[in-house]
Amino acid sequence: MTKYLEWKGATDAWYFAYYDKEEKVNKPFKLGEFAVKDIEYTVRGFDESTNSNIYSNDIKSFNDEVFVVKSKGGELFEGRYKKEDILALWAKLHIKITALANGEEVVIYLKGNNYFNFSKLIGRDGDVDTATTMVKIEGASDEKAGAVKYKAPIFGKGGPIKEEITPENIPF
Repeated sequence: MTKYLEWKGATDAWYFAYYDKEEKVNKPFKLGEFAVKDIEYTVRGFDESTNSNIYSNDIKSFNDEVFVVKSKGGELFEGRYKKEDILALWAKLHIKITALANGEEVVIYLKGNNYFNFSKLIGRDGDVDTATTMVKIEGASDEKAGAVKYKAPIFGKGGPIKEEITPENIPF
């Protein structure tokens, strides 16, 4: 069963967590090293007018694909990503990382500074080629946005991936 992880970056407690449907609670997930299987981009947020989540399709290329952003109230936006259009909906761009961690498949959603930190690590000038190298969480940094203090995960270079990740060799 895939776990969907989000960063909980309060200044006193910082960790990744997933929602346990059976117990109806958020549970911490110890994310050490992980092998990146896929990277996509999505839009997420909250629509106060319908009291529902904002969501979109997942894309791999900003040049070739468009977002279709929806909520319970229907379609909110369709088109190429423009930051101001998405922010006007009270939504944000997220990087969606499908990975193998602790012997199970996880989907990690990152936004804002966390998105930037991960992208910098794996980008053109980054230290990690996700086809051959795992990513690890090295800790968390103290951050501040206005009056809000929070912690951001610090991503680093992990060990080598021993074999190519394919649907056939996922261990579950």
